[in-house]
Amino acid sequence: MRIFGFCHPGAVIPVGKPQDEIAAMDAVLPGWCEFLTACQRGHYVLISREEAISNSFASLSLMVAQIQSHIAGRHLPEGK
Repeated sequence: MRIFGFCHPGAVIPVGKPQDEIAAMDAVLPGWCEFLTACQRGHYVLISREEAISNSFASLSLMVAQIQSHIAGRHLPEGK
């Protein structure tokens, strides 16, 4: 399972690298990653809020491409 987070490029804490995004989340909700198994395993994907919340098909297509680039080639668990 992948968990998708939405970051805000104009945040007070510098953003850009995954570590920066996780630090920004920690500033809002300290220890949040301890409660999400996906985060602990490195399966947390951050997508820009501007790309995730949009009403255009072009932005939707860009978001899908970003998600695909994060999960492509990874081993998927077998279904039950």
